[in-house]
Amino acid sequence: CKLRHGKHPVLTMCAVNAVTEADAAGNRKFTKQKATGRIDGMVALAMAVGATQLHAEEAQKEPQMFFI
Repeated sequence: CKLRHGKHPVLTMCAVNAVTEADAAGNRKFTKQKATGRIDGMVALAMAVGATQLHAEEAQKEPQMFFI
């Protein structure tokens, strides 16, 4: 997986430090135990991407119209 982030120095540091592992179900997750430094920026980014994908699917299921 590739990520473009505009060469932000803190996110670059977090990406370099990040290590992923698979759980019993085969899902990949970041692990702080195996990381070589701070990974909080990558964890926050993954959570944000997951939240946008979740809400995008909900929005497609029930279109709504609002009138003011």
